[in-house]
Amino acid sequence: MKIAAVMFLGLALLAVGIVRADASAPATGKIGFIDLQRTLLETKVGKAAQARFEKKKKQKQAKLDKKQSDFQKRLAELNKQRSLMKPEVAAAKQRELEKQYVAIQQTYSQLERELSEEQAKLIQQVLTKAAPIIKGIAKRDGYTLILDRNAILWGSDGVDLTDQLNKKIR
Repeated sequence: MKIAAVMFLGLALLAVGIVRADASAPATGKIGFIDLQRTLLETKVGKAAQARFEKKKKQKQAKLDKKQSDFQKRLAELNKQRSLMKPEVAAAKQRELEKQYVAIQQTYSQLERELSEEQAKLIQQVLTKAAPIIKGIAKRDGYTLILDRNAILWGSDGVDLTDQLNKKIR
């Protein structure tokens, strides 16, 4: 009974391609990783990308700060004058402020999305420069797979290829 179960499992593994029948293929592969965050922080290319990102972030933050400041001024003005206003006028101004608050929240969400997209573009630019170097390291040292450090839970320092990449990237 156990032999039949083991044979069935073996056939199932072969069927889904987990076990390779190709004897010329290596049984195990050499795996390494790159800490792309370190590459962004430590290299000239990464620092330039980060500087561009920070500049755009500051511009977007200034836009949001202006809207928030205007809102705070209008809110303070309403609070000062509320006792002098007719209730329906105060309620109308309150609704306007609520709409302005919602608009600020939408602006914030939009700016967050734009910043995320911008950061992804900058990372892609660094990756475009890093890709041929990573490929060269992989070919030279026989790696079959190189992952981003953030995609793995643990890795031996011996398979961290970040320093090699950072020395070569320009």
